[in-house]
Amino acid sequence: MIPIRSPEEIDRIAEAGRVVARVLDALLDACRSGATTLELDGLARTLIADAGATALFPGFSQRNAAPYPAAICACVNDQVTHAVPTDRPLQPGDLVTLDTGVSVAGWCADASRVRIVAPDRRPASPHDAPQNSTASRIAAAARAATEAAIAAMAPGTRWSDAADACRAVAEAAGFRVAPIYAGHGIGRALHEPPRLPFYPGPRDDFVLRPGMVVTVEPILLERDVAMTVGPDAWTVTAADGVLACQVEQTVAVTRDGPRVLTVF
Repeated sequence: MIPIRSPEEIDRIAEAGRVVARVLDALLDACRSGATTLELDGLARTLIADAGATALFPGFSQRNAAPYPAAICACVNDQVTHAVPTDRPLQPGDLVTLDTGVSVAGWCADASRVRIVAPDRRPASPHDAPQNSTASRIAAAARAATEAAIAAMAPGTRWSDAADACRAVAEAAGFRVAPIYAGHGIGRALHEPPRLPFYPGPRDDFVLRPGMVVTVEPILLERDVAMTVGPDAWTVTAADGVLACQVEQTVAVTRDGPRVLTVF
């Protein structure tokens, strides 16, 4: 069954969401040329601990993989999802997706943001890349696709309507939503029912009800290509150097419409 949260419980999840947003803001500011994603992971661990929260990703398990070793996933360029941080220095123009989740007093939130690494040591922004560059366009499309899905999440509508809206925005911009990956319910645990695929079949679809709390996290690709899992059993990479990125939000469905709990 899909958990239904009270308004008070949603407020508690929003407390975790505010920590996630603050951590991601700091990580994006530190996402500069010469920095490493391993350093960003260390910063995330410090910020999460200082906030009195618990990082959700370390120790997370999946079949055929050792427990996840970091507090963030840090995908660079053609890395699609679940990328383990490394000591590779970031380069100007790198497209970086940073994803983290935390628990505060037993309530969880999860989100990701995208940054293009600037050509020097100053804080980066999407505007540091030429506006017609693929990296800049896919970063903007990732945010717009997530926002389109959220805007369609009125109570009483079906998840497939939100997924359709998301894909329409991505495809209008010339990109594809990765077909394998999906959002998920979140609350007392990082992953709860339901699963929120962006190509839902009849068994995947459901009606959005007030009190549901989920993650909305389409992954955009330049084009449809094969994806492979690396030797660490976590990092997924797209073939042919195809760029990928993701903007994720934790969202509550309320009687008044969607409420984003990991605000920018």
